[in-house]
Amino acid sequence: MADPTFTFPDEGATLDGSVQLFRWDLGGIPIESAWLYAGSTEGGSQHLARFVGTATATSGGALPTDGSAVFGRLWYRTDGVWTFVDRRWVAASEPGLPELLDPAPGATLAGDTTTFRWSFGPQEVQASWLYLGSEAGGSDLAAVPTGTSTETTIAGLPLDQREVNARLYFLVGGHWYFVDERYRAASDPGPTRDELIRELQSLIGVTADGIIGPITRGVLNQNWVARTDSFDPSFAARFANDTDVVSWVQRRLVARGANLAIDGAVGPATEAALLADLDRGGVVATQSFEELLDPSV
Repeated sequence: MADPTFTFPDEGATLDGSVQLFRWDLGGIPIESAWLYAGSTEGGSQHLARFVGTATATSGGALPTDGSAVFGRLWYRTDGVWTFVDRRWVAASEPGLPELLDPAPGATLAGDTTTFRWSFGPQEVQASWLYLGSEAGGSDLAAVPTGTSTETTIAGLPLDQREVNARLYFLVGGHWYFVDERYRAASDPGPTRDELIRELQSLIGVTADGIIGPITRGVLNQNWVARTDSFDPSFAARFANDTDVVSWVQRRLVARGANLAIDGAVGPATEAALLADLDRGGVVATQSFEELLDPSV
């Protein structure tokens, strides 16, 4: 049997960062219990004072990163008697923590599905989790076990430009730590022109092929032609009997900036919004609908 001794980090070594894994060898002695101290003075516990039982490794957090001396002391008890061994290290000059790399901190996410990548740096990480939340440390958007991987893809993210808080938990020496970053959710791109056309075609009972051809034009013009001799503010009444179509028009007007209730009814507010938005007296319905099909506005 040999006396217990530190095995990692080496004597005089520079620590990895503000989180550090420590290991020791009990030398075959039947240890009853042990404590690990780390301090700014010999035998001090200013940075760490942890009961470790009969374990041979643990980690410490909140260590200094100013290049100062760090003193380690392993207290161990055998036959009811406490003894210790010391070791001295040098504090890191940088935090040395895992960091989220991609997307770049503070970036706006690309969409509702995003791949997150990170680096563990010098840390010997045994496991990790990635949390995404509306608040710091929250997990209402995602909570994904990531093991020792350095990336994961998360789907179903919001598209409302809210703040997205990311927290990467990492396990070192049996203890959990974390680093945080903030992002901005993407905005909803809205439907494409093709999607809008198919949706409208389904509502008016023609083949939903995404093409405004003669059949689609004919149905629109047959049912909803406005007066051509003078402007008719009530031309919207041409399709007033179809609440689904009216609701579709109202949604498009709201997307274009109108302040409307989507109720499927052509009332004064909807007629006023059509007048203000389309501003085209005596235009046939197809042309009016085609303007509403523009997904960019």
